[in-house]
Amino acid sequence: MATAELTRQQLLIGGKWADASSGASYEQSFPFTGDAVGVAAAAKGSMPLIVFGLIVSIPIVIVGSQIIMKLIQRFPILVMAGGGLLGYVAGEMMVADPAIAPWLAANAAKYTWLAPIAGVAVVVAVGYALTHRRAVSEA
Repeated sequence: MATAELTRQQLLIGGKWADASSGASYEQSFPFTGDAVGVAAAAKGSMPLIVFGLIVSIPIVIVGSQIIMKLIQRFPILVMAGGGLLGYVAGEMMVADPAIAPWLAANAAKYTWLAPIAGVAVVVAVGYALTHRRAVSEA
């Protein structure tokens, strides 16, 4: 008779391992919902303040995105710079990840500074390659 083996499933939440069945959760937000939640929290339950905050904040988000779009159209290098920044942050996050930080500290502590630089290099190189490939295929 075959017996079923149950495996223990865990999630990394807030830097600590929690059983998947524990009910622990993590915060997930999107820019607009985060803004709406922030307005509601600042209003402390006052409906006129919530409405006023949303009426003011939504145009700010829309106008801000239009300004950023115009800047990117005028200075396309900003896209690569933004990608490089994301690659740098990803490299830093990788080094600080609780799942691998102890191993890195024990085996490669001298080289952790390379991860953010490698993140920038990979993201910018892939972005450049994809841009170049698109330009060649359109020509």
